[in-house]
Amino acid sequence: MTAAIVGEPWDSTNSISVSDVLSRGTAMARNHLISAARVQENAGQLWNGALIRGGGCDAQFTDFALHRLGSSAPWELVDYLLDWDGYYQSGGLLLKDCTLARCNAVVYGSSGGLIVSLVNNIVSDSYLFADRAPSAWCNPCLYGNFDSGMPDEYTGYLYRPTTVTVLNNFIRGTSVGFYNNTDPITLAAGEIHNNLVDAGQLYVSDFTGVSADHNAFTGTGPASVDTEGNVTGLTLDFVPGPLGGYYYPTTGNNLATLINAGDASAADRGFFHYTTAVNQTLEGSSTIDIGPHYMALDAVGNPPDFDGDTLADYFEDSNGNGTFEANLDLSDYRNADSDGDGLPDNYEYFITHTDPAHVLTWPYLEPV
Repeated sequence: MTAAIVGEPWDSTNSISVSDVLSRGTAMARNHLISAARVQENAGQLWNGALIRGGGCDAQFTDFALHRLGSSAPWELVDYLLDWDGYYQSGGLLLKDCTLARCNAVVYGSSGGLIVSLVNNIVSDSYLFADRAPSAWCNPCLYGNFDSGMPDEYTGYLYRPTTVTVLNNFIRGTSVGFYNNTDPITLAAGEIHNNLVDAGQLYVSDFTGVSADHNAFTGTGPASVDTEGNVTGLTLDFVPGPLGGYYYPTTGNNLATLINAGDASAADRGFFHYTTAVNQTLEGSSTIDIGPHYMALDAVGNPPDFDGDTLADYFEDSNGNGTFEANLDLSDYRNADSDGDGLPDNYEYFITHTDPAHVLTWPYLEPV
């Protein structure tokens, strides 16, 4: 379990912010980041600012719950997890296996190359944008015109992310938008697939280089998203399970229809070790299910550990494709000594801090 906050917290106009957040929980021991206003009397809110300014947020297995504000404007209803607010970002927004409640996030930077990656998150009552168009969302807009190449009211220019990945999220009562106000731009890469949207909005407008299909909606779905492989008119019939309340039934005419209905194989999408079923059926190499997933568990309720080295299969298989690749994975989840150097993977990871996938990595323990 890892959590790091970079940059000294500061309070300006009753606004508490840091520069970067890195958080790594586990499937069984999640990290939690909540607003002080929810647990501390008379705590400062993040109003007129954001928790993270000038950096980025990179998190996995982390629950974010910020503070609900009193304004009636939709983009001001909740605190900002990440916003530029005059401080250009350098780290982007990378969230996987997280939950977000009452969290806004807007991503800009002082140069190209920023990344937005939202994979397998449960997002509610939030607004997440890779661009915010003033005519559509904040008219008049506090920060001026956010179109590419247009000077902002501070100095310099605003640049949108060049890589956008939005996969297998459950988006509820939330707007997730990639919106360009006047001048179409091309992303280096953009994928928006396999998301389940309920009472929320998924916008893709005037961007080229973005593929957006195989998404599911309780309503009809937005016209701005491709219709290929989409499922609409769903009723949510989730069933509770060991890690949460968003598992799918295995039969029926609603969420069960999302099983094996995604755009690619689960292994290719990095979901080999996940499941949507309360019976813990492993995704494996099947066609990926649309919507949110949990880590599959074994018969005693733990993530499987095929080689018995105390490192869970999903943890060793870093890219989640079910195949060992020495330069991409921590180690081989099917072999307790992946590099054959006589030191078990768990010993290298916890004790010597060497690379379990490669022999003679520093620091190296001389054999005795």
